[in-house]
Amino acid sequence: MARLLAAQLCGWAGDIEVEEASRIGGNSQTRTVVVEVGTSLQGEPSDDSSWVGASTLWPEHFETWRKAKAFLKKHPEIRTRHPRENRCQIHAGDWAMYWAGQDKKGFDALDKKGEGLRSIADDPSVSGEFLAQAEERVARLRAEKRKTAGP
Repeated sequence: MARLLAAQLCGWAGDIEVEEASRIGGNSQTRTVVVEVGTSLQGEPSDDSSWVGASTLWPEHFETWRKAKAFLKKHPEIRTRHPRENRCQIHAGDWAMYWAGQDKKGFDALDKKGEGLRSIADDPSVSGEFLAQAEERVARLRAEKRKTAGP
C-alpha cells in the first residue's frame, strides 16, 4: 500500500504491483493495479509535475523577488501555490505560455517596424553621423584583423 500512496502523491501512473500480506497468516498475494496515464489513483488529472519552484523561474525576467511577486499578483492567469509557508511554486505551463505570448508580441512589433527597410541605412530615424561612425569602426576592426592574421 505504501507504493500506491507514493504513486498517488507523485502523480505517477502505470502498472503498480501491490503485495498484500495478512498479519496473522503471513500469506501474501500480489495484485496489479492499472492506473490511466496522466491521472492520479483517484482518476483525477495529475498536475504535480507542472509545478516548479519560483526561485528557478523568476531570476530570468526580474531583478528581485519583490518585483516578481508584484508581477504574479497582477497576472492571475499564471497559477501559483504555496505548499509550505516560505515556498512558492509557479505552474510552468502558464509561465511559458505568458512569456511566449510576450515574445510573439515583441517579434511582431519588430516585423512591423522593419517592413520595407532593406538595411539600417534605409531607416530615416538613423542619423548619417551614426552610420559614418559605424563605417569607421568596421574599417578599423578589419585593419586590425589583417595585422594580426599576418601574411
